[in-house]
Amino acid sequence: MLSWWFRWIPRWIPWTSVLFLFSIFYYCYYSSYTTIPTKTRHTLQVIPQTNHTVLPLIYQSSKPWNPTTGQGFPYQRQLVKYSFLYRLLNFLPKGSFLSRWYSFVHQVARYESIDLKGGIVSVGEYYIQIEIGGTPFRVQVDTGSSTLAVPMEGCSSCRKSSFKYSSNFTRSSIISCSDRKRCTRNVCKVLGCSHCSSSGACCADRMPEACGFFLRYGDGSGAEGALVRDIVKVGNTTVDAIFGGILHDTTDFERSSVDGILGLGYPALGCTPSCIDPLIDSMYQQSKIERDMFSICLSTRGGHLVLGGYDSSMAASEITFVPMTLSSPPTFYAVSLGGSIGVDNEELKLDGFDKGVVDSGSTLFVVSDQAFLQLKSYFQSHYCQVPGLCDAQHSWFDSAACAALRESDLEQLPTLTLHIANMLDLILTPHDYMLRVQQNGYTFYCLGIQSLPSTGSFVILGNTVMTKYLTIFDRQEKRIGFALAGDCHVVGCERYTSCESCSLDSSCVFHIPSGTCQPKEDFHSLLGIYPSCGGRFCFCKLIAFIPPRMWTLLVVLSIILVLSVPLVVLQYFIRRRWWIDQVSESDALYRPNMETYL
Repeated sequence: MLSWWFRWIPRWIPWTSVLFLFSIFYYCYYSSYTTIPTKTRHTLQVIPQTNHTVLPLIYQSSKPWNPTTGQGFPYQRQLVKYSFLYRLLNFLPKGSFLSRWYSFVHQVARYESIDLKGGIVSVGEYYIQIEIGGTPFRVQVDTGSSTLAVPMEGCSSCRKSSFKYSSNFTRSSIISCSDRKRCTRNVCKVLGCSHCSSSGACCADRMPEACGFFLRYGDGSGAEGALVRDIVKVGNTTVDAIFGGILHDTTDFERSSVDGILGLGYPALGCTPSCIDPLIDSMYQQSKIERDMFSICLSTRGGHLVLGGYDSSMAASEITFVPMTLSSPPTFYAVSLGGSIGVDNEELKLDGFDKGVVDSGSTLFVVSDQAFLQLKSYFQSHYCQVPGLCDAQHSWFDSAACAALRESDLEQLPTLTLHIANMLDLILTPHDYMLRVQQNGYTFYCLGIQSLPSTGSFVILGNTVMTKYLTIFDRQEKRIGFALAGDCHVVGCERYTSCESCSLDSSCVFHIPSGTCQPKEDFHSLLGIYPSCGGRFCFCKLIAFIPPRMWTLLVVLSIILVLSVPLVVLQYFIRRRWWIDQVSESDALYRPNMETYL
């Protein structure tokens, strides 16, 4: 019975396995020599700078989105996949005889809700590394606040893995709560602080002898502790500065890869309640930087922060400066938007769209609730040919939905134009405001625009905008400069954004599950294939070549092909033995019996 079954094993299986393996070799080997054109950059004239500090910005995934704030990214997202029938019905006229099919169109689209963990969304938050009193810290760069704050010894709620500042090993000084010069007086009763000095200053709850600081952010996170004075090292520059030593924080204040926060806003935002000079103000006052200016260049893999100037080689277009729209005293870095937005060739008036705050601490492009509904209405009245946009129950134009759109779908969406002070247009293509997400072999796109009830008459230009444009904050001239961002001089394996470019660097490997390029020594893989790979035979190159739906079929086929080789060999020996037995039986049957002739 076994020998009969092996007769019917297709003889083409081993040849197919050879061809399949050869196709993988051919594709991976020759695609590694593909030449990728580089982005053209213009040489721009820059203000002479003899004294500025350049710091690499390191990428981290964004915080969870809070529906009442402008920070973070929604971890809980509704992912929508569209079947072929859905796409077919979407293009049929609703007045036709097939219109009755539209009543169940949403039933042939698949919906699921998952958690988007860190790293799979192409826009996030950024931090730099500094030293305070000789202790290294990683601090998030935030232009929407002004305080430098890091964990301090004695903080029981801080992450165990965080570096903690200790005044015992440095020449630092705790700012006393009775210091009438630095600890703001007559605010304790008004603010309801737990401990007050004789001058009415707010003292630290967990260190009553110290002047207290209390941080509260829009996303609901916060920290409190004592004000401390010590030497802060930023790059190769040292500065005498006052900062907040955190003695207690909320669970969502610290990220897994960050210890504290570095505020780069105006001093008025640094009153918590005692007003202290932000770090950049201290650097300028102590002549550590030549100009009261800094610039930020962001990419999806990292970037650079330049204190005291800007680097023109990070720009891919001419730099245009526009005046800031500042309050009195200045707080946020705001620019005029004129109350309207360009949608392709049309101008759309939006409520609460008068000015925009450039904020590196916010992940998305945030508008008021009314402006969001106006944008949604316009999209649904002009671009219903895009699958899922006009779905009454599950439209992806929402704050909690992503859609499995194709490249051809994105090309049908409009370009958005922000008019900055009637002097400059910031253009956002669909690839800029639709954030790409890889999940379970599918490519989803999530809307990078969010609504926020409390924005009032301004919007927040977060990292969705800043990852496209180099931003220069010229506080000295009260202006902001914009230019298309180049590669931002991102160093290390993080500068590679594709499997092809990553695999060409012998010191890097492409981590397939996260879709990121990482140092080779940090990752190990099975047979050099999965979960990370490198070199000209990198298996990840097939990800873009083979549609997601084919992966399951290819895996099954590969298993069959691999198992077929020993089966065919076994079949050969069984058939050979069967043939020998048949020949032996024939010889025994027809062999003449010589004894009958004797």
